[in-house]
Amino acid sequence: MFKPDIWSEENRMDTKQVCRKRTVCGVFLILVFAGLVVTATNVRADEFAGGSGTDYDPYQISNVIQLQNMNLNLNADYIIINDINANETSFWNYDSIYGGYYGFEPVGNDSTRFTGTLDGDDHTITSLYIDRIIPVNSSITNISLFGVIGPGGGVSNLSLTNSDITGVWNVGGIVGWNDGGTVSNSNLDGAVTAIVGSVGGLVGYNDHGTVNDSYTTGIVSGASIVGGLVGYNFESTVSNSNADGDVSGTHSEVGGLSGNNWGNLATISNSYATGSVSGGTDGAAGLVGWNYRGTITNSYSTGAVTGNDFVGGLVGVNDQGSVTNSFWDTQTSGQSTSYGGTGKTTDEMKNVRTFTDTNWSAGLSTPWDFVGDPYDDTAPQDIWDISSEVNDGYPHLTHLPWWPPTNEPPVLDSIPEPQLAYVGIPYYYDVNATDPDNDILYYEMEYEQIPLPYINHDTGEIGFTPPPFAEGTWELKISVTDGEFTDYQIVTFIITDLTSEVIVDDTDPEFGILSGDFNSIDLPNAYNGNTHYDDPGDGSESCGWRVDTLVGVGMYNVSVYKFDHDYMHLMATNAPFEIHHRDGIDIVSVDQSTGGTGWVHLGAYNFDNSFPQGIRLTDDADGYIAADAVRLELIGLLP
Repeated sequence: MFKPDIWSEENRMDTKQVCRKRTVCGVFLILVFAGLVVTATNVRADEFAGGSGTDYDPYQISNVIQLQNMNLNLNADYIIINDINANETSFWNYDSIYGGYYGFEPVGNDSTRFTGTLDGDDHTITSLYIDRIIPVNSSITNISLFGVIGPGGGVSNLSLTNSDITGVWNVGGIVGWNDGGTVSNSNLDGAVTAIVGSVGGLVGYNDHGTVNDSYTTGIVSGASIVGGLVGYNFESTVSNSNADGDVSGTHSEVGGLSGNNWGNLATISNSYATGSVSGGTDGAAGLVGWNYRGTITNSYSTGAVTGNDFVGGLVGVNDQGSVTNSFWDTQTSGQSTSYGGTGKTTDEMKNVRTFTDTNWSAGLSTPWDFVGDPYDDTAPQDIWDISSEVNDGYPHLTHLPWWPPTNEPPVLDSIPEPQLAYVGIPYYYDVNATDPDNDILYYEMEYEQIPLPYINHDTGEIGFTPPPFAEGTWELKISVTDGEFTDYQIVTFIITDLTSEVIVDDTDPEFGILSGDFNSIDLPNAYNGNTHYDDPGDGSESCGWRVDTLVGVGMYNVSVYKFDHDYMHLMATNAPFEIHHRDGIDIVSVDQSTGGTGWVHLGAYNFDNSFPQGIRLTDDADGYIAADAVRLELIGLLP
């Protein structure tokens, strides 16, 4: 076959082009309150999937663009009609000064509050991204899906998962500042961070607002007033809710459920927290870091608690407040004391008598409302239940999930076979994936230095038109994510130029003597005036024309050049030309003893740049053989 030194390949570029999110190197704690939301009373119908914005005909939201469009009318009513993948928000609103992306623009701000309603209709928003800590062209306070909700406004029946939300002050998973609004039957699983404070997994600042029937399973961190569900609970109500994520604060007022519970009207009831709490200077506890004149009842905590001053199992500081009928686990918390509540062992915390038998349980004045009305319980609502198989045996709220919902990863079904694309011809490749949970999927790609400018993030379709400089073999990494899990494939693209005609002469570098001795001679009728020849033999001597580096991927007519000269009577009648093509090897005999100058057609063959491909001539003939020029003419794409 062909000699390796003649048929060597070119080196390929391997520079990767990967989009990356911003890494913040410094934080400017300048409280610039910039309201960037523009409101409008007239919204075109095509900005939503349907509806008119009234309570009986709310605007319908089917994607993250329409979710952002709520900023166009802050008084309307909305409903989400399917799960939404918000992964693309991590590339929204580029910061041209510091680099990176601000992400989603919170709906409503302190000057124009959201006073409408959003019904999630039990759908999930996945991978919402907000990063607003630098006060340049961006608000850094009231950071969340909803920046500020005003009186009458509300969010219900909504789940957020894999969220990544960062701000400076009043930062929450769903609402930054809940100013008299309501958040109900909603939950979040993700990361919520405030550089300064007033940060909660669901609501950052709950101001005369209501949070009920909700839960969080994410991680919440900040400096002060940090809570797993609510950061600052000012004159507000939290009920029938729980927080299961870890909470950390570097300064004061850090609680597993709420950073503080502040004011005569502040109430927390029928709620619990199980995450670990790490506090700083003062006021760290499993449930509430600082309770000032507020009321806490029928609640408990189990998470490990650490801090410096005013550290409690249930409450860190209780200043003129009321804490009744509430408990903490002294063993799992690592705290034997609390500024409110009654400590219990783990066994006691998992015993329904602790919460329903007033004669047996110290600290219990009124029985909690459990399923089955055990002991002194006679209430009919059945708010609580307890089982060794649920919530690690601790009480759980009957209307909420007591463990994070399971999620199965997506799987790419496409078979990553090499893909052929042609210079100047539009090409499309469909990526197919399935998800056992029917989650909304988001497709992305990473690629070498090759122009692949487009991927449909929703469908996985890749489209591009290769330019001439993209010829070669490239690897493309295609990934699909449901917001939590990711699957990927490496797909090879072979890009070739469909050259219409290629001629290789015996004087060109693609021609070579493979074995034996071929002589070169100048003859006037030869192609370019020169040819190589050899005497007849047994096939052990050969020469060849390499074409796989010159032609594109396609079907080509193959011809050899024949010419008149004075030695025609010595020439072979059966010169054996071997065509090495994609589908194998074909041998065609050419009579070089007859007169006539021009191209002799050998046939049509498929070529695809594979090594080695070309034409070979041996001396296994009945006369002298001439090796002059070969020609390939494109006649079509590969079948």
